[in-house]
Amino acid sequence: VWKERMARMDQIHDALPHPVWTTALGKLLAILGVLFAVQFVAMAMGIATQLLKGYTDFDVTVWMRELLVLDMVTLGSMAVLALVVQAIVNNRFLGYFVVVALLLLNTFVWGPLKIQSLMLRFGATPGYVYSDMAGYGPWVSGLAWFTAYWLPVAGLLMLLAILVWVRGVDTSLAVRRLNTSLRFHGGLRTAALALVVAFVSVGGWVFYNTQVLNAYPATREVEAAAVAYETRYKEIYQDLVQPRIAHLAYEIDLVPGDRDLFARGRAVVVNPWDTPIDTLLVNTSRQVEMALEIPGATLAREDEETLLRFYALEPALAPGDSVIMSWTADYVTEGFENQVQVTQVVENGTFFNNGFITPSFGYEPSREMTSRNDRRKYGLPPRDRMPPLQKDCVEACMANYISDDADWVTMETVITTSADQIAVAPGSLVEESVDGDRRTFRYVLDHPSLAFNSFISAGYEVAREEWEGVDVEVYFHPEHTYNVEKMLRSIRRSLDYNQENFGPYRHGQARIIEFPRYATFAQAFPGTMPYSEAIGFIARIQDEEDIDMVFYVTAHEMAHQWWAHQVVGAAMEGATVLSETLAQYSAIMTMEREYGEEAIFKFLRYEMDNYLSSRGAETLKEKPLMRVDASQGYVHYRKGSVILYHLKEMLGEEVLNSALRDLVEDFAYAGPPYPTSHDLVDRIRAVTPDSLQSLVTDAFERIVLFD
Repeated sequence: VWKERMARMDQIHDALPHPVWTTALGKLLAILGVLFAVQFVAMAMGIATQLLKGYTDFDVTVWMRELLVLDMVTLGSMAVLALVVQAIVNNRFLGYFVVVALLLLNTFVWGPLKIQSLMLRFGATPGYVYSDMAGYGPWVSGLAWFTAYWLPVAGLLMLLAILVWVRGVDTSLAVRRLNTSLRFHGGLRTAALALVVAFVSVGGWVFYNTQVLNAYPATREVEAAAVAYETRYKEIYQDLVQPRIAHLAYEIDLVPGDRDLFARGRAVVVNPWDTPIDTLLVNTSRQVEMALEIPGATLAREDEETLLRFYALEPALAPGDSVIMSWTADYVTEGFENQVQVTQVVENGTFFNNGFITPSFGYEPSREMTSRNDRRKYGLPPRDRMPPLQKDCVEACMANYISDDADWVTMETVITTSADQIAVAPGSLVEESVDGDRRTFRYVLDHPSLAFNSFISAGYEVAREEWEGVDVEVYFHPEHTYNVEKMLRSIRRSLDYNQENFGPYRHGQARIIEFPRYATFAQAFPGTMPYSEAIGFIARIQDEEDIDMVFYVTAHEMAHQWWAHQVVGAAMEGATVLSETLAQYSAIMTMEREYGEEAIFKFLRYEMDNYLSSRGAETLKEKPLMRVDASQGYVHYRKGSVILYHLKEMLGEEVLNSALRDLVEDFAYAGPPYPTSHDLVDRIRAVTPDSLQSLVTDAFERIVLFD
């Protein structure tokens, strides 16, 4: 009876004197109204949850932009698609199936087909990340224009729904075709023409920006370049002797408002080998425009596909001789991209390392194809992991695992930015000036260090204090004060523990520097430690029973000022034991002094659980700690934490620390050959009684699980 009454109501409704578009538009507005209501409820629940958690500094405009604008672009597109499918299919349940099938295809079909353009993915807009420091940053233009691109598409789909809308009891295909032709006149025809013109106009602009002005290499081109790099050059050039960088000087001009960067670099390049060097292999970057000048060098060949250049030196660079290499590296933002490729240069929170603007020498294994499936597809052999661990090596230990083409370098930087920002580079600030709307900083590295450096610029507030002759500093977004004092305290405690046990700190400052949550890590450079807002500056740890991850991460990065930036391992298996595992140990011991044993046991349980769960996802082969590969973080971080703390418990803290102190005394800032995990284990064995030697074997040389 209900169905019969509803059918009669439909017939009465369809017989009324109203245009079809009012019905179709009414249904669309009803769907959108429901979606807006759901989003409003979600927003209210989110804000209420914040209030219940004691957080009152929320920004309603962020909620509105996310839920009522950006989310509604996607949801609105889905609503229009559902409406037009139902109008065409004219069967509720079949329509549901077709809509779901289309959405799944639109989500999953483009990746396997390697189609990257968002112009072909219905309703797609560039992926983005919101940051307190920089907002939507480099994604704003792309989000706006892709939204404008899909609006006329949605309008045309709505017109199609109106044209094919079923009205009356006769639903035969012939009648529907006739009704479609009869409806397409007057206002609908004019609207269709206007929407087509808008689609072509906006689409042309989007195409120009994303496919011409900011053309990006297709996935197949990137894969082909990786294959070409390996197949053309690995066998011939991977062992070719290349010079080392001894000094770096940078002049960097940042234009934050335009997202532009102009860098000039100069490097003193030395031949430390016994044989002359007549050929330079120089790797350049796809992300910046780079021009090089090397006295006495002629560009013999440039492989544009792999970005590798060959320079002939005449005369050859003699042993012990040096040459000064100069270059420029520019990144200029033009228009908007299909997907933002560079998030290092932004309006507030620029953060990049020297690899972004510096050419490198020699064959780089990091440019090889890494995916096992792709390697099989292209007929490549399994990719080499780190070179095998060697004992008492010389030739194989001449390069460290962080920087292939440099040992310990001196460095100076002149960096300019807008007058309202602070720019930071490694070293001591020796000069600062303001000229109009530009602000200039000059930094000089206090001690020769690894050629691994960062450059940062943002509108910072700075917390400063002096601790035992070291300037302790935290550069932070003005609204992110939650953990500044905790970071300062962690730096102080880290300086105390590591200097007391492993030797002096070699820089005049220890800086924590916040950068936008476009990346989510913390990293240690000489004297400077960039730290993402996502993992430290917007965390508020109130429960005293919780593990204090902010204090821990700061302590870990500070520990790297000894483990990696003083003692760095040779480029072979086990190298990360000398950096990451020992940094974990220093951080744990710093935490233990601050929070006590109970907190450390909780932390170690977390580490052990993480290790056990992660080893189940190993796709190649787990290696013992002594031979760990750089990619096996679950071993050198998680297992390493448990192992080193257990050794401390069994041997005694001072006994274990004496072995580590001996390692620092022998290898801190020492040139090649670099130490290996053998050097660490040998020193631990030397202080271990015979009754516990098997413990060292189990810890480092075997894979042993214990409670």
